[in-house]
Amino acid sequence: MIKENYMANFNDIDAQHHKTVKFTDGRYSLNYYPVNRIIIHHTASKYMSTKEEGMKYMKELQKYHGITLGWSDIGYHYLIDGAGNIYEGRE
Repeated sequence: MIKENYMANFNDIDAQHHKTVKFTDGRYSLNYYPVNRIIIHHTASKYMSTKEEGMKYMKELQKYHGITLGWSDIGYHYLIDGAGNIYEGRE
């Protein structure tokens, strides 16, 4: 189920090419590596020109996917708002 602290689930992607995220609650560590190709999918949504608007929309989208659709989390790994800010979604 989606946690109440939505902000903790959307971290700006840092500029490092490789990083490891370790958890203390028993989950496996996550390793992030450079990629050589990606698939881009877009959703029909309003244009967000600021990071604040983007963060608000990302939280709304996560609630919609998790609560309304009953999914375990947001349906995207990474999201980009209209201002070009990148957010980390589903692990």
